[in-house]
Amino acid sequence: MTSRSTQHSHRPLTALVVDDTAPVRRTIAQALKFDGHAADEADSFLDAEALLDRVDAVVTDGSFPYRPGADPGPWGLVLAQRTRALGKVVILLSGNSRLVVQACEAGMVAVEKL
Repeated sequence: MTSRSTQHSHRPLTALVVDDTAPVRRTIAQALKFDGHAADEADSFLDAEALLDRVDAVVTDGSFPYRPGADPGPWGLVLAQRTRALGKVVILLSGNSRLVVQACEAGMVAVEKL
């Protein structure tokens, strides 16, 4: 059995984690940091969009508010499409199977949360 090395053979990325559920967002960001990456966090579309130019990759929930305090909507798919158009890595996580299917049909990496 080998131990986990602190040396990584991959290039560290700066990722943006977008989720309006703080514990979920923080857990994903901590996992990325543990693996040697930097992670910024956002809880709304407007906050995420403001950080998009500074990151290499986005891990986004499928549904969250357009602005802080607003009702959630399918802004994760919109953010994923914009991220992909910029040539950046995007992973969409959603409990909404329709959003996951839409993202996959658009050629994105999408995972359904159970």
